[in-house]
Amino acid sequence: MRFKPVLIVMDLFMPGLNGFEVCKQMKQNPDTSHIKILAITGFASRETRGQIMKEGADDFLSKPFNDKKFLQHIEHLLQSVKYK
Repeated sequence: MRFKPVLIVMDLFMPGLNGFEVCKQMKQNPDTSHIKILAITGFASRETRGQIMKEGADDFLSKPFNDKKFLQHIEHLLQSVKYK
């Protein structure tokens, strides 16, 4: 069985990885373009949000956040997923 995620929660600034580039590559690849991406960061700005949404993120969340807010974003994204 092959693992097929429907949602990825990704920090934008990871050691050795550029979250913007990861998001862009995922959305350009037909095998992964359907995966919902929730981008999170502790370095939020209007520019950061605009850039990651341009690269294909489906939602954005600024740190710090509480569990309730996190779950609301997850639920919102999963509502639009079409399961096979």
